[in-house]
Amino acid sequence: MIYIIVILAILLIASGYVVYNLFRKVEVLETLAEQHSDYLVRLNDMVEISTKRLKEIDDKGAFSSDDEIGWFFTYVEQVQSLLKQYVTENVIDLNDKKS
Repeated sequence: MIYIIVILAILLIASGYVVYNLFRKVEVLETLAEQHSDYLVRLNDMVEISTKRLKEIDDKGAFSSDDEIGWFFTYVEQVQSLLKQYVTENVIDLNDKKS
């Protein structure tokens, strides 16, 4: 009977250590995910500001319609739309779940 109690006590201590270790790892990963989502939001804001500024500079459409420069305007808009889609689908959802 005493052997069973000793074995159960050892299993309980080992299980407690495993749970504590996993809890610490989850906290680190949550912090990392939070930092990444903040970074993506800031990046999205910067790309959005850049897109607005490019449109202000090219108010007549001279640059965006040019073959040599127009690709840059197209790619900036594509990057901004992809980033905005990712941020609204993933990062905003994470912030809502935290609240």
